[in-house]
Amino acid sequence: RDEVARLADAVASLSHAHPDSVAACVLWSLAIQEAITTAQPEATFDFEGAVRNGIDHVASDRRDKWDQLIAEAVAGPPGKFNPNGWVVTAFQAALSAIVNTPIPDEPSDHFRDALVAAVRIGHDTDTVAAIAGGLLGARWGSPAIPEEWKAPVHGDRRKGTEKTDLAELEALARTAVIRAKG
Repeated sequence: RDEVARLADAVASLSHAHPDSVAACVLWSLAIQEAITTAQPEATFDFEGAVRNGIDHVASDRRDKWDQLIAEAVAGPPGKFNPNGWVVTAFQAALSAIVNTPIPDEPSDHFRDALVAAVRIGHDTDTVAAIAGGLLGARWGSPAIPEEWKAPVHGDRRKGTEKTDLAELEALARTAVIRAKG
């Protein structure tokens, strides 16, 4: 966890060096790590708890603030976090969409329902959905992705790139992780 936090801090600092932006990235990355390493297929996963479990990796002078920001997100409603173009409000919007979306009888449907909720918040929807999707994907895995969302992703015809599909994107992500471990 210390290494995940250190790397999240380093990556966030490249483009979003504000201490709150870095804290958001650290907290979310640690929650993703927890989802990947501890979530059981049909068991309940505590998304809020996973985010809170990283607070000890946030600068001590910001921990109370982040405790409050997380509490606000959990209390919702998700639409409260619009506009959400700043890292902190995007973080809150994503968390709110996840924890305030009920988990249906088919738990992996939570992936779809929470992402739809994230987009419906409005404003910077692609960012909020990407943030939420990272944690939801870590929890539910690729089988939770609706089939219609797995259709080929089209490249940029002006640049001559071809379309790709989910399997190719997943292979690229795995290659990147393997290379990063070096």
